[in-house]
Amino acid sequence: MKLLPFIFLFFAFFTCFAQENDFDLKGVINDTNLKPVTDAYIINFRNLDKVYSEKNGSYNIRVKPGDSLMISHISFYRKIIHVDSVKFSPNISLTLDTVNIFSVDVSPNQKNDYERARQNISFLKDLEISEFTKIKTETDPAYQMVIEHNRVFRAEASSVSFARFSPSEQIGKLISKIRKRKKSKQY
Repeated sequence: MKLLPFIFLFFAFFTCFAQENDFDLKGVINDTNLKPVTDAYIINFRNLDKVYSEKNGSYNIRVKPGDSLMISHISFYRKIIHVDSVKFSPNISLTLDTVNIFSVDVSPNQKNDYERARQNISFLKDLEISEFTKIKTETDPAYQMVIEHNRVFRAEASSVSFARFSPSEQIGKLISKIRKRKKSKQY
């Protein structure tokens, strides 16, 4: 009977240390032409760790098996990957986000501002305006997380100070000490 609790405790203790450990995921982020992508933003969704890729596109981030990473760059489409899929080949390829610029037509028969304004006014007279409906503002959670992290980075950068001295703060501390002493002398 004494052996049964011992075996139970042994397996409970053994399974606690059998969890998979963190490891460093090192790799390179390239575009479709195999050119390195500099300053790609890499976020681990589990613990919200974040790193940037180096000039040669290399990155190094601490992950656990099963984690998901988001790779984001202003010139490329955002990509979400699972650590298990890139564990053995950690090179990640991003697709360029191209911007389509509309063509500009130049012709001698262009309308001037007055003619365009009259055309717009006549269009508004014929337009039937429907009843106002509230717009649903559902956004991408990954985009919201990036916006929040950027806000936190700005706040952290603006709150860094090496020496801070405020006379009003020091006077306020002195007044509160005096009040506490008066209060303690009453007892």
